[in-house]
Amino acid sequence: MMEMEEGPLDLRIVLIEPIYMPNVGYVARSMKNFGLEELFIVNPKGNVESAKPYAAHAQEILEKAGIVEKLDDALDGVDLVVGTTAKPAKSPRKISRICVTPREFAAHCDQHGGRLALLLGREDTGLRNREIERCDMLITIPANPTYPTLNISHVAAIIFYELHLKKTTPLKIILDPKLKERLMEEFHRLVDVSAIPVHRRKITENAFKNLINRSWMTRREATLIIGAFRRCLNVLAK
Repeated sequence: MMEMEEGPLDLRIVLIEPIYMPNVGYVARSMKNFGLEELFIVNPKGNVESAKPYAAHAQEILEKAGIVEKLDDALDGVDLVVGTTAKPAKSPRKISRICVTPREFAAHCDQHGGRLALLLGREDTGLRNREIERCDMLITIPANPTYPTLNISHVAAIIFYELHLKKTTPLKIILDPKLKERLMEEFHRLVDVSAIPVHRRKITENAFKNLINRSWMTRREATLIIGAFRRCLNVLAK
């Protein structure tokens, strides 16, 4: 059980390889507008100093920003990784691209807490597949299907607004990441001894992972399910 103090949403903004420094400044300004402070920038393609004129009164956010080379460094200490994409799943079969809207995401955060990282991808190509795989959840903003890609600063502002509107306050109890890992391990063992074809096992495990992350499972629920999986495995082993 993880004990947390009452307070605002613990959200870290992560910009991945931003190309245009004005966008970096605009994101920092939106962060200031909605009371966010923690910014990490992964491998920027320009001088972050040049973003300051576009940040208006949020220059201190840029001054305190963590500039790192690898995404792993920006995600250190994070409990939940949330990505953004303009390419949501068009079919339920595309498990890795199933998304929620900013409003749905904010509604979840209004009930549950933890340290979250929000990933904003490159202006030209967005998040790559390996970065999508790192995410526990994806957000997409419904837009004109003939031109659905928004500027990253606009994406940021919309998501920040929805979170601010909910006046989020973390719940005192959240699912420990280590417990979530144990749950996935038990499910993996169950899948291994099942009759599921080998080529479908990975997508089945990804579907279960998505289900866990979207359900905001409690510790009690997780331990009950782990116990049930173990009983099933014991029966199958006889």
